[in-house]
Amino acid sequence: MSDNKKINIAIVDDHIAIREGYALVISRFDFVNSIHTFSSPSEVYKDIIPLEIDIILMDIEMKSEDGISACSHIKVLYPEIKILIVSAHHSETYIIDAFNKKADGYFFKEQGAEELKDALRQLMAGRKYYHEEVKMLMFERQIRNNENEHISSAELSTREKDILEMICRGMTTKQIAEAFFRSENTINTHRKALMKKIGAHREADIIQFGIKAGIIKGK
Repeated sequence: MSDNKKINIAIVDDHIAIREGYALVISRFDFVNSIHTFSSPSEVYKDIIPLEIDIILMDIEMKSEDGISACSHIKVLYPEIKILIVSAHHSETYIIDAFNKKADGYFFKEQGAEELKDALRQLMAGRKYYHEEVKMLMFERQIRNNENEHISSAELSTREKDILEMICRGMTTKQIAEAFFRSENTINTHRKALMKKIGAHREADIIQFGIKAGIIKGK
């Protein structure tokens, strides 16, 4: 998204007070063009394109459909739309599942307006939003599972370290390709080689390795 572009936001939550509360907070952000509220994922599906939605704030627990499943469904059809999961759950299970289902960020309901503004700006810039607690949960999971103990960051090439760091910072393949003046196919080739070397199967595994290797901090 362009830095100067004003965005259209959808808020999906089956509690009207929560929907209206977030809408009121977001309406004060100068980069927001329009706000649309929905009580279920099924309502937003048909209006994503007509309303030109850029970012969706998605609750997890709703009566009709859980937000994480909805996230996966939307991302298959509209991968360019950013989804910020908004939840009261601090459970590792929910957080890891959300990122595995292609969520672009995980926001805790008790966080404040300024943190929400920062989260939206991160998504607008094409990055993912990782709260410090989310990074810490990944760090603790890495320690328990110890999946990547067989390799250290010292065994990665300079290019692989650079790409790993950029992934940990939430940069997309396109942004990494532009930074290196290379094609996206070339970066994808490096990314696949990196994932194979560190034993990663998904982006969450790369983040965990990045924390363990000291590329991003757990705290």
